[in-house]
Amino acid sequence: MAKLFPVAAGLILFLGQAPVRPQTNPILNSGFENWTAGKPDHWAYAGITWIKPSSVIRFEGASSVRFEVPAGATLPELRQTVSVTAGGVYSFSCRVLDENPAGAVGLVISWFKGSDYLGKYASSPRSQDQPGWQEVAVLDKQAPPDADGARVSVKTYKTDTLSGGYLYADQSILSGDFPLSVHMGRLEAVPVRDGIEIRWSTESEVRICGFNVLRSESGESRFLAVNRGLIPSGGSGSSGADYRWKDKLAVPGITYRYGLEEVDFDGDTLLLGMVSGIRETEGVMPDSPSFIGGFPNPFNPSVRIRFRLDSESVSRSVRIEVLDAKGRRIRTLQGSPVRWGENERVWDGRDDSGATVAAGMYLVRVAGTGPALPGLKLMKVE
Repeated sequence: MAKLFPVAAGLILFLGQAPVRPQTNPILNSGFENWTAGKPDHWAYAGITWIKPSSVIRFEGASSVRFEVPAGATLPELRQTVSVTAGGVYSFSCRVLDENPAGAVGLVISWFKGSDYLGKYASSPRSQDQPGWQEVAVLDKQAPPDADGARVSVKTYKTDTLSGGYLYADQSILSGDFPLSVHMGRLEAVPVRDGIEIRWSTESEVRICGFNVLRSESGESRFLAVNRGLIPSGGSGSSGADYRWKDKLAVPGITYRYGLEEVDFDGDTLLLGMVSGIRETEGVMPDSPSFIGGFPNPFNPSVRIRFRLDSESVSRSVRIEVLDAKGRRIRTLQGSPVRWGENERVWDGRDDSGATVAAGMYLVRVAGTGPALPGLKLMKVE
């Protein structure tokens, strides 16, 4: 079923938020609620023989994980790897209940670059013998400058060879400086002979199921998800992908607004950017269609502006201008000479005097092209 987005609600979301999803806990199945094939879903393991679910003793939710620690057992361990930002600061905590005088629970963060272990880790103090739940934690540890992943591990430790008892863990949390769910490379709406093709690329994707293309005609009061099924993600935390989706139902001569929406593993959605496109009348297709787009939008502090010119539009007087909400030109963007094909400029959010502009709406236009390109609306946020 297609999603409907009222314009008012959509504008509040689009203009009032930067395209960043706070990820306070990227650990999947962090409460150990879901179990398949004898282990918590999404967790890898070692010594899994001694790890079982418990629905009787739990801190929150429907289950906790129970470590059985018999004498002479190898150390049971659950671990999961998530994407992190190089140099970011992270904390890893878990609720534990210690019913084993001969054992303890501890946490470890190990740093990785891709699949390569960097030889660096940080560990928590171990749990203490006491009644009731307690928290163990690794606090404020900085990822190495070349790290892009962290393996978080919940481990049990033997302190002697006596017969043991049970240890429980629940509610594992990793917090810190996480990367954007999607790092965009480009977003454009290109007229083609049988419609308008939405093209985009990503540089990385974290916990993303896929994308929706939203569309609104000029003057319409709603946005509509026009793809019939979710466009599946093709990227990962360390690599991106290129995408194309064609709107064959676009009517020639009508200007459409398109929004690109991500959908993550939790079903949450986020608008990544917007572009405008118009389907050309049959037989009037230029060899290289003109367009203008920007990312991110909303932005802070800078935004990349991309546009393409056909050969008839190029002139030495082409300039990229930024106007404020009152239509006053506040900045002319300098850069390499404008050429036939795709061009890019970066606006750092400053005016011609070098002063940082206030949050609000701005218009970017390509002047001196002959046939005018549509202006690009940008929103700067605090």
